[in-house]
Amino acid sequence: MDINLPPLLLNKLWHTTSSKRCQQILESGAILANPPIDDNDRYGTSKNYPLVRMLGGISLFDFTDFDPKAYKKECPISTWWTFVPYNKRWEESTWIEINREMVKDKLIDGKELSKISKEKKLHKHLFMPNIETAYIGDIKIDCFLNIFRFNNTSQQFVPFKR
Repeated sequence: MDINLPPLLLNKLWHTTSSKRCQQILESGAILANPPIDDNDRYGTSKNYPLVRMLGGISLFDFTDFDPKAYKKECPISTWWTFVPYNKRWEESTWIEINREMVKDKLIDGKELSKISKEKKLHKHLFMPNIETAYIGDIKIDCFLNIFRFNNTSQQFVPFKR
């Protein structure tokens, strides 16, 4: 499967969610590490909780210097493409760009997540090597740079107020 990463997502830090959840995030003023949503509405919770959630964090995508073909060779079972550019389950995905500088103190990068998984023997908990990062805690709306929506026909900027 050849999936191209929209150039807009390259070299930035993102949180992706459904449009409905994005509205809840904007209303609450933060992306919550443990939002009041059913496990059925979360990715990867049908068998085991994702690694980032086990650590008390929020999953972010870091597409810095990302090359889909090289990544496919390195991590052939990663399912990153189910989210890019939109999650078909949601029919539309909202991508929230996160200010890396503002969250760097509580950010665990993809390489460190792999190390934690090995050292703590958390192999059964899903994560996407190298491109998934974890922010430990809640991410306040002040850390948002932009919001975009993707669906099967378009990408659109979504204005938001801080």
